[in-house]
Amino acid sequence: MSLRRSAWRTHERNPHQKAVRRLDDAVSLMVRERDRDILCVLSFENGCDPGNRMQCGHFIQRERMATRFHPMNVNKECAKCNTSHVSGYRPDKGFPYSLAIDAKYGNGAALFLYSLSHPKHGLGPSSDESWDVSEIEQLISAASLGFRAYAQLYYSLRPHHRFPGEVVHSCAPATDMA
Repeated sequence: MSLRRSAWRTHERNPHQKAVRRLDDAVSLMVRERDRDILCVLSFENGCDPGNRMQCGHFIQRERMATRFHPMNVNKECAKCNTSHVSGYRPDKGFPYSLAIDAKYGNGAALFLYSLSHPKHGLGPSSDESWDVSEIEQLISAASLGFRAYAQLYYSLRPHHRFPGEVVHSCAPATDMA
């Protein structure tokens, strides 16, 4: 018998933690639907088996709340690729994933996400990028309506998170790689 995540918890989650968990679940479903017609984001690098179970993976670690729910940071990955990292720095996914992000969203997208998630290096916004419960609840509702509604709300809440030239309604790979 396997333990569920909640089976080992020794304390009750607060409302913010519960909302984050619900948004994680909603975004996971939304991303797998958005990317349903494409393979694992890392399939070009790893030659993934299309029969593998698919999950929602993150380019920038989930611990970075500024980008945890960013529409470009969450992508469909096969379970093998999503769980292949050994450390928090994910050396085996870092560079290949950067290439995949740039191929999907346009040159510079990976660096843009990195800069949003690392403001202490002077690359991104210096303001607090945490999400409050009311914003999270709004995003949960939008995710249930689909990717377009989610992206529209996300960027209205965080306008500085929009990547220049990003096409919100498309999940097709970028064609202009100049």
